Amino acid sequence: MNCIKLSKATGLACLALMLISIPLLGAGCGSDSEDTVDKVKVGFSICYTGVAAEKGRPMGNAKLDCIKYINEELGGVAGYQIEVIWRDNQYDASKATTIVSELMDAGCLLFTTNSSKMMMASAETANRNDFPGFAVFSSPVLTNPPQHIYAQMPDYGDDWAAFAKYYLDNIWKEIVHQAMTCFGLSLSFIHYDITSIYFEGAYEEADKLAYGYSRDDKSDCKQVNLQLNITGEDGIPLAFEVINGSISDRTTPIENMHALREVLEGMPTREDVILVSDQAMLDRDVIVQYHQQGIGYLGPLPALKEYEEVVMARSLAEVQEHPLSYRPKRQKAGEPPIYYGVLVPVTISGDKVEGTVEAQGLLVYSTRKAKLDADKRTTRLDRYLARLDTIKRHLNTRKYKKAAYTWEQLHKAQSKYAAVKELVEVQLEGEDGQLVLRVDVRADPMTLAQERDGRSLLVTNRPLSAEEMMKHFKAQDQIEKRNQTLKGPIRIRPIFLHKQERIESLITEAQATLGEAAGVSG
Repeated sequence: MNCIKLSKATGLACLALMLISIPLLGAGCGSDSEDTVDKVKVGFSICYTGVAAEKGRPMGNAKLDCIKYINEELGGVAGYQIEVIWRDNQYDASKATTIVSELMDAGCLLFTTNSSKMMMASAETANRNDFPGFAVFSSPVLTNPPQHIYAQMPDYGDDWAAFAKYYLDNIWKEIVHQAMTCFGLSLSFIHYDITSIYFEGAYEEADKLAYGYSRDDKSDCKQVNLQLNITGEDGIPLAFEVINGSISDRTTPIENMHALREVLEGMPTREDVILVSDQAMLDRDVIVQYHQQGIGYLGPLPALKEYEEVVMARSLAEVQEHPLSYRPKRQKAGEPPIYYGVLVPVTISGDKVEGTVEAQGLLVYSTRKAKLDADKRTTRLDRYLARLDTIKRHLNTRKYKKAAYTWEQLHKAQSKYAAVKELVEVQLEGEDGQLVLRVDVRADPMTLAQERDGRSLLVTNRPLSAEEMMKHFKAQDQIEKRNQTLKGPIRIRPIFLHKQERIESLITEAQATLGEAAGVSG
C-alpha cells in the first residue's frame, strides 16, 4: 500500500508541474467557434504493464483521475478542457520511441513518462521536434544540456545531492516542528534503532561504506548504517543520519541523542523525552552516561553475570502473582497473560566509563520466552550429550587412547556448547589406553536454569509504572517496521549510485517518503 501511495504522490507532483505549463503552451490553440469548448491534448506514456507495472499502473491511474477531476470539477485549466491520449509503453524502450511519435502526430502539446528509462528512449525524438516532455523520475543526462525535457525535481546526481543537504540543514527540522505542533504528536517516548543498507561492489571512494555487522545477512558486502528516531505513538520519523557501516551499535546512542536534541531544539512544547532502544544500544557505559547527562531511557539490560542476582531475586511463583495487561495483537481474547513483572532496584556500574548509578528495573517473565528458552536448552543439551557419547564410544581407540587428545576433543565440545556445559559434569580418568569417561547431568544447575527460563530485565531512569515500561518498550517494533518499509515497499535497494553524496541523498529522499508513509498509515 505504501508503495502505491508513494507512486501516486510522485506522479501527481510531475503532473502538477506539467499542468502549470498548459495555459502558456495552449495560448494559441483556441477554437474558431465560440460554441466549441477549447481543448488541449496531452500525452501519457505509462508503464501500465510489464516489469514496472507495480509502480507504473498506480502512477498512471493517479494522473488519469487527476485530469478527470480537473475537467469535471474545476472546469479545466485556464478555460481549457484537457484531452488525454495515453499509451502503454510496457517499460519497453522501443515502444516508448514509437509512442512519442504517435503523441506528436495526434497533436499533443506535451507528454509525460513515469521513468527516466522511458524518457531516455523518447528524448532524442522529442528534443529534435521541440516536443516538451516531463519526467516523473529523472537522471542527469535528460536535462543536461537543457533542451525540451523537464523534471519535477533535481535528479539523483549532484543536483539532488546538493538539494538533499539543503533539505536536511534547512527544511527537515521545520517540517518536524510543524508536524508536532499541527497534529499534537507526543514526544514523551522516542524510539531509536539502527539498520544497515548493503552495496555490491568495491565503492573505494565512499568513506562511509565499510564492512560491518550486517542485518541483511550480507557480511561479504560493504554497507552504510542508518540511525533512525521515530515518535512513540505514531511512528513518525524525527531524526536520521547515515553513518559508517563499520560502527558498532553501542557506540552511537550519545551522539544520536545530541543530534536528536538539535532537531527538537526550539519546539514550543518540549517534553521530558525518554529514548527507547534495544539491548544493542543500551550497554552499561551508555546507561551511566544517560544518567550523567540527564537523558531519559528505557530498554533491556544486557544479560551479564553481575545482574543475575537481580534477575533471580524473586521466585517464579512471586513474579507470576503480578500479570501485566500488555497483550500482543496476535493474542486471542480470553487467553491467559503472557507477561508478568515486578519492579526491582538495579545498581549499574560503568565498564569503561566511570560511575555507578541506580536505575529502576522491571523483572519480566514471559511464558513464551520460557518455552523458547527451554526448547533451545534441550536442543543444545541433546547435541552436547550426543557429542560426549561419540567421544565415549571412541575412547581407547586410535587417537582417543591418549588422554591429551581426548581432553582436546572434550574442550572443543564444551566450547561449542558453552551455554549448557555447566549443566553436565564431565570426568576423564585412567591412564592412556585405559581411559574412563563419566558424564552426568547436574540436577541443581538444571533446576536453576529452568527457574531462569523466560526472565529478562528492563531498566529506566524515569518513574514509570510496570505497565508503562512494558507497553512503551513493546512499541519498539514500530521502528523495526519502519525499517522494513524502507527496505520493502519503498525499496531503497537495489542502489546503482556510486558517489557517497548521491547515496546519502537517495536515503534522505527515502526517509522523507517514510515520513509520508507513516503519516498516511497513522
